Amino acid sequence: SSVTSIGADIFKGCPLNPAIHTDSRDNEAAVYAVANNIELVITGGGETPDNGNNSGKNKNKDKNKQTKKPDANETGTTPEKAPVLDKFNDIKGDEWFAGRVQKVLEMKLFNGVSETEFAPNSKMTRAMFVTVLYRYAGSPSVNPDVTFKDVSRDTWYSDAVAWANGIGIIKGYSSEVFGLDDGITREQMAVILRNYAEYCGYDISGTAGLSGYGDSNAVSAWALKAMEWANANSIVSGTDSGVLAPQAALSRAEAAAVI
Repeated sequence: SSVTSIGADIFKGCPLNPAIHTDSRDNEAAVYAVANNIELVITGGGETPDNGNNSGKNKNKDKNKQTKKPDANETGTTPEKAPVLDKFNDIKGDEWFAGRVQKVLEMKLFNGVSETEFAPNSKMTRAMFVTVLYRYAGSPSVNPDVTFKDVSRDTWYSDAVAWANGIGIIKGYSSEVFGLDDGITREQMAVILRNYAEYCGYDISGTAGLSGYGDSNAVSAWALKAMEWANANSIVSGTDSGVLAPQAALSRAEAAAVI
């Protein structure tokens, strides 16, 4: 495959969105829509180029997974423990999230909280979530200067916070407080992902009404459009109790499923 000569920074931290088109120069060409109406054309077979988080294959194909627990046969692995999970003593191969955790570990988006623990049921903090999304975007270069007093420079999360805040997909609680260690809520997550999708040029017009959920009135006004979008795209669905739980914090396992 040959690639048009444009700099990698043109992607601006957006994963490529493949759509196969017929091209006059070749039998097939993959046209990747990027932010700001820019296209990268790759001729001759249409494989996704390596942006740091994939190896020639499109790994965004199941980004619209539900946050509710899938059936055992939907986890992407056999009940036996996958090798990448072997070092974690708090994950069993037959748990609903095992396949999701395996995938994000293979993509090097998540790390364990220690050498032997993944902590699947622990809260996903705001710092953790933007860091995972930053890695998913290919860890683009950033201006590390931020105004948040609770964000130190040269930490594992500092570039991610600077990136996410800089492109406008997440805000702090104020100009000085980001809330690093707070658990990210389901509605906060929906807002961040919708903002990111919009930034990357995706169509975000699709929505689904939430009136079928008993706690739909609990969704914050600032998060309503995002929750309707996330529900329409099967990113957020009801919990096991059939509610949205918009203010509930995501667990690390649930965040892996979302990604």
